[in-house]
Order: sequence, then structure tokens, then C-alpha cells
Amino acid sequence: MTDWGELYAHVIAVTGWTWDYVAENVDLPRLEALNRYWAQLPPLHLMVAAYLGIKPKEQEPVIKDLQDQSLIPATPMPADAFEALLKAKGLKIDE
Repeated sequence: MTDWGELYAHVIAVTGWTWDYVAENVDLPRLEALNRYWAQLPPLHLMVAAYLGIKPKEQEPVIKDLQDQSLIPATPMPADAFEALLKAKGLKIDE
């Protein structure tokens, strides 16, 4: 699962852009191009961290964006059952 917040934070740390600017102007092809460039010429903060031996801590994946994690089924469910669950929770279904 992609941690979009971490991706945004990375782009912001490297470029100095704002969260809103990244959200409105950086799509996946642009992000891929930036990451290819940064792989060739790493940003200063990454070079300093590597020089000092600072490594990122391993993090457990956390679902932050869902207010009600009970929406996540433990086992696969049919689409019609999932739609019924969403309706029961008061969430709009595009038809």
C-alpha cells in the first residue's frame, strides 16, 4: 500500500513546494521523472543522512485515512455486499 503522505513529504522536503502545490501539480509520471533524477543526483538531505549513517526506521503500515476501519473486510466480499455495507454506513455510492 502506498503511503501518499510520505510521498508528499518527500517531494516537499526536496523541492520546498507546499502540500497543496504538490497535490495540484505533481502526477505519477512527474513523480516518476523526479525520482529518476533524484536517483542520479540525490537531494542534499539524503546525501547527508547517508554520510552520517542515518537510516530510516522501519514502520508498520498504518491506515490513517479511514475514519471507520470496520469498513475493511477481513475476508473478501461480493461487490453487492460491499455496496450494501457502504450504504449502511451512510456513504454515497456513485451509480
